[in-house]
Amino acid sequence: MKQKTTQKLPGYYPETAQKIIALIKENSTVTQHELAAKVGISANGIKYQLTSLKKKRLLKRIGPDKGGY
Repeated sequence: MKQKTTQKLPGYYPETAQKIIALIKENSTVTQHELAAKVGISANGIKYQLTSLKKKRLLKRIGPDKGGY
C-alpha cells in the first residue's frame, strides 16, 4: 500500500494556486473578488493564496494600490 505524503515537492504548486496564476495571466487587472468567484473559494482564501505566491516570488505587484496590477 502506497502512503500519501504531505511534503511539498520543488516546483509543485497546489491546483488552486495554478488556477489563480492562469487567471492572472489571462487578465492582469482581475480583482480578488473575481478570482474568488472563478476559482470557487472565499475572498480571504484568495488573499492567502496571493500572499503565499508573492512570498515565493511567483507574483509581483506593479504600481500603486489604485491603478496597479
